Amino acid sequence: MKCLAFKNLGFLFFSLFGTFFIFWFFQEFTLEIFQGYNFLVEANLGAIWKIEKKGDLIPQVSAKSVKVVLVRGKFSKVLYSKNSKELLPIASLTKLLTALVAKENLNLDQSFKIKKVLKEDNLYNLKPGLEFLGKDLMLLMLVSSNNTAAFTLAQSLGEKSFIKLMQKKALELGMENTLIYNPTGLDPDFPEEKYNLSTAEDLIKLLREILNHKDIFTILSTEETKIVSQKELLVFNLRNTNRLLGNNGVLAGKTGSTPLAKECLALIVKGPYEGSYFLIVILASDQRYKDAKIILDWLQTNFNFN
Repeated sequence: MKCLAFKNLGFLFFSLFGTFFIFWFFQEFTLEIFQGYNFLVEANLGAIWKIEKKGDLIPQVSAKSVKVVLVRGKFSKVLYSKNSKELLPIASLTKLLTALVAKENLNLDQSFKIKKVLKEDNLYNLKPGLEFLGKDLMLLMLVSSNNTAAFTLAQSLGEKSFIKLMQKKALELGMENTLIYNPTGLDPDFPEEKYNLSTAEDLIKLLREILNHKDIFTILSTEETKIVSQKELLVFNLRNTNRLLGNNGVLAGKTGSTPLAKECLALIVKGPYEGSYFLIVILASDQRYKDAKIILDWLQTNFNFN
């Protein structure tokens, strides 16, 4: 009996100790996450990321709004933010959302006829009546930032219906401060017309979604390619508008610029850990590439990633 009682007491002791240890363990790590310590805990990999700041330098950029986030799976860490909630024109960064909606709602293996060539597209000799596969229009839109390609995809569903789908998709992604009025991101022709607005914070959410779409990511990482019209078999050589692609760890991205939006840039950059990425959004910049290089250099010199 004494032996049994002793065993029961021992079991009770270890049970209480185990419960206390588990409570302490999770309390400690929960505090580290929510009190803003520089640790990220990824339970499914059993990995703890340690991020050490070397100094308090702030990147000196011309852009009005910037956000820089390190992501891996569902976890993220904001490394820099400047006016990231300010509503600003986003120019052709709009086309990232256009691409998602086109992929989800159109058969991109079918042919689409160009009915109208937008005046802003004078780099390629596009003409009404030319037909392209939807997947080639996606290349034209995202690699060369072609507005006629975006307009043609949207028009196939009816431009107003397509824009409603874009706004719906933005809300699904949690982009609550994004307003979409056209599929291209162009400035309005008349003062009373509305134009697309978003925030750097919302556009980071859009970039995170792009990471889930390998086909779109691949297009955004394409430096050069070509497309061929369906009937006339005209060849169009495309070159990516993103001059940083392939440099400084830049894997993919999208450019945008209009007089209202100034220069904009969204980048997906190789991160310091396996499966991790730096997501960078730059809005209303005077020199987007210079700003991007300053931020990329700052990431290397101001942090230790272990």
